[in-house]
Amino acid sequence: MKLLASLASGSAGWESTVTLDCTAEGSADWTGSSSDTIGGVACTITNGANASTFGPDGSTGIVIRTDGVRAWNATTRNAPCLSVAVAAMLTDVAAGQKVGLCVDFATPVDHTTAQDSYGATVEADPTDAAAWGVRLRYQGNDAVDSQALSGGSASDDSTTEVSDIRRMLFIIDTATGYTAVYFSTSAGGSAPPWASLGSWTRLDAGDQTRLRTDNAAQFDITTDVVTMAPASDCGITVTHIHAARYGSA
Repeated sequence: MKLLASLASGSAGWESTVTLDCTAEGSADWTGSSSDTIGGVACTITNGANASTFGPDGSTGIVIRTDGVRAWNATTRNAPCLSVAVAAMLTDVAAGQKVGLCVDFATPVDHTTAQDSYGATVEADPTDAAAWGVRLRYQGNDAVDSQALSGGSASDDSTTEVSDIRRMLFIIDTATGYTAVYFSTSAGGSAPPWASLGSWTRLDAGDQTRLRTDNAAQFDITTDVVTMAPASDCGITVTHIHAARYGSA
């Protein structure tokens, strides 16, 4: 697949469509809101009432801190989360064109105990636990249960985790719905990732200890959203959200 081959050759073929800079947003309290904007792009706030802090802090990004133990998985979603529509960030995408979505995180907040977890997904509906399209299988704390964020059954749970995620990258073939997910433990700063894709680590879609892509083929650029959430009793800071398209259909 030419898209995946391009990861090793850097930025060739990528065209950035938007970078949402969460660090540039003025301080605000979103705990009582259902929507707001980031850089003029609409975002959806889910379960804001279940956060002790939710909103931009005016400098480091958008902070989302649970107000206690909250879940964000395949059966229960009461953790606070932030979503941005894919279509709002990727305009003029041709049928079958490949696209990229990237979320940057700062150091997680109070991410210290078992099942404290965080990450991003691309999915159909952040309020519907069964509607996910790509679901996380790892978290930032070593050797702890991954079900707090990923959901799933005990048979496919694992204690093999990835530490200190700072960037998550989704590469999606809009023709087939096939999705490849990459991560980096290096902070991204404000730069889009497209010039340094060769340094990313691939999460193998067949590796159930890290990722589940069972419903990846359901990806729909017109309806899906990028969702960012903490789970259990911790918080995240989202610094940037990037989008790009690759080549032509």
